[in-house]
Amino acid sequence: MNRHIKKQCEKLIQCIGCCCSSCLHTECLSKILQSKEMTVTGAMLAAEQTRLHLQHLREPEAWTSLWAKCQEEAASLNLGLPYVPRLRRPPRRVDQGTSPCQLTVEEYHRSIFFQLLDNIMSSMNSRFQQASIKFYIDAENLILSCANGSMDANERAVIIDSVCTHFRSDLDNRRLSFQLEMLRDLMFGKPAQILGDVTSDLLNLGVASRIYSEVEKLTTLLLVVPASSATAERSFSCLRRMKAYLRATMGQERLNNLLVMNIHQDISDNLDLKKVASDFVTLNDYRRTVFGHVQ
Repeated sequence: MNRHIKKQCEKLIQCIGCCCSSCLHTECLSKILQSKEMTVTGAMLAAEQTRLHLQHLREPEAWTSLWAKCQEEAASLNLGLPYVPRLRRPPRRVDQGTSPCQLTVEEYHRSIFFQLLDNIMSSMNSRFQQASIKFYIDAENLILSCANGSMDANERAVIIDSVCTHFRSDLDNRRLSFQLEMLRDLMFGKPAQILGDVTSDLLNLGVASRIYSEVEKLTTLLLVVPASSATAERSFSCLRRMKAYLRATMGQERLNNLLVMNIHQDISDNLDLKKVASDFVTLNDYRRTVFGHVQ
């Protein structure tokens, strides 16, 4: 094996040995957070489970097992064992003449691994422990708990006051409290796990959904603040594929419509193409003449 390639492989196996377990779980968390059905409450629960697992990796038994596995992988690939890089002496202007601290190979890589875990957990805490997220969770739990009939009356009153204070004149406290008490009857005993379960039943009522007017307002206010921006970011990812060199003269309205259809493919795939073609043909007389009547 080439000497340079072997050296790079040795560095790679060291990084894999330190990062494999934590990166797999953070990657799973990242994929879950990008789901369209993800709610803020579900995101918080997933993040908490990931944090608990990362915290478990700091235990001595977990590190011992990971270190042994790293050495076994290095031996199976015929690579050199992990080593400590050459110690560099600090500049004289900042050095007090003390002898440098000598770490063993295991202690050196353990310090790097623990620093990696601390950075991941610190980033997760700064992302998920925000006042705005806590308010969103309380408002979401208010609707779901009332739909499932699992919230105490006193706790419900406190959260309703907080929600109405936040949204000010958009919501009426008294009417919202009354409608939330009726929300369990709307579900007919079905469990409500996400806001979509409640909104779908509200839409099925048609005009009668005005009975739950304040609940509709609250769910609308919560749905316009999604749990993640992954859906919106997908529009930037597919923009280059949509507006290629062969579509350089495309207008803004057509581009927006194509992006929406591309992002929400689960909806566009269920469209009745015959009905779409019929609507297209019947827009003007010229199309009727060219295409005729669409069955």
